[in-house]
Amino acid sequence: MTTLNITSFLPVDPQDIGFVMGKNGRTMMGVARAHTVVITYKPYNPIYSPDVPPSFMIKGAPSNVSAAYNALRDIATENMRRRWVASYEKTKVEHILEVDAEDIGILIGAGGNTIRTLASNHQVEAFVPRGQMGDEKVNVIIRGYKKSASIALGKAQEIVDEGRRRRGVAAKYDPFDDTLIINQLKKADEEYERLIADAKVQKIIEANDRSFEEFSAEQEEESSDEEIEVIIEE
Repeated sequence: MTTLNITSFLPVDPQDIGFVMGKNGRTMMGVARAHTVVITYKPYNPIYSPDVPPSFMIKGAPSNVSAAYNALRDIATENMRRRWVASYEKTKVEHILEVDAEDIGILIGAGGNTIRTLASNHQVEAFVPRGQMGDEKVNVIIRGYKKSASIALGKAQEIVDEGRRRRGVAAKYDPFDDTLIINQLKKADEEYERLIADAKVQKIIEANDRSFEEFSAEQEEESSDEEIEVIIEE
């Protein structure tokens, strides 16, 4: 009986290494045990491999290596997603809400109480810039972290619509109109594209997209005695 062990390499962004390894290497070792493979972390070597990012070397039976490779890649992808979400939520934005002059009063409230409460409840800046007296349309500025600013913007729209309903005018911001949400999602997608466009991250993504069959073929062609272990049982 012949057992063929192969070796595969999974490049990982430096920011994801700790998450993939886990505390004291527990995550990496857990994957190794679950799939009966040997996983070794290979750090970045600026002298011998300046173009190769840090990677995890996975050694074992072909099917086990494939499963372990996919598991580690999923873990790295999850950490990248978490980093992006954290960056998204901690990025400040500015929304401009255009309101008819007749409706601005209910949003501002008596003595500015309503708009101040809105800003306080959602931890954003909300104000009406000066110099708009007599205009048919009034711009309201809402600034803050993306998630909070988006929620505050929605609440401001609800307040304006409530005022319009009270005076018998059709709501301006249809609650079923998801155009604003769609536009925000498009902007989020654009920011994500800019994130992965970073040369280092892009290189890793391209490496991860290579199929396991390509990895296996390369390893069989270029392997040394240390990379492929053949056990013959009589």
